[in-house]
Amino acid sequence: MANQEKLQEAFDKYLSTLTKTSERRKLWTSETKNIIIETLTAIQKTFKMGWRIQKLEQTENYQTINIHIDNHSSGIIQTNNNGTSIKSFTKYGGYLAYCQSYNGKINVIIGFPYIEEWVSQMDIKVIATIEPNEVTEELITNNIIHFLKTMEEWEGKDREPREPVGYKLQEEKTI
Repeated sequence: MANQEKLQEAFDKYLSTLTKTSERRKLWTSETKNIIIETLTAIQKTFKMGWRIQKLEQTENYQTINIHIDNHSSGIIQTNNNGTSIKSFTKYGGYLAYCQSYNGKINVIIGFPYIEEWVSQMDIKVIATIEPNEVTEELITNNIIHFLKTMEEWEGKDREPREPVGYKLQEEKTI
């Protein structure tokens, strides 16, 4: 058989990669997921802010654990001519997520807040792709610090509004 040595090497590398994916998935289930949940829960209980832990576990080997800032009123309220409130716009909170990838590695992702109808949702930001055995309490704490700094920047950043800055003048009706 032509190139048998190269074929054997390619075959062995492929099988090794499949084995590594299986090992990563087992480690997520046996250790990594628990480290993430325990560390995020400790942070949530220590630093009271209106955030919660979410476990998205419906799909085996493609799960996500995140800490999510609660949704709340944005403070932007639409009123009618009488000054009566018509609608309060919701601000959807940001999140830090640990997501299993198809190959068992873990993507660490930041999702940004947005305000319905006023501030568009930004694309998520992958801040790291790591091996499950690299997940430690210290790494998670450092990710939370990075996440909070990112949220602080988002809150203070000037953004393009949905419409040009200014006021819409309505015609006053005279009686």
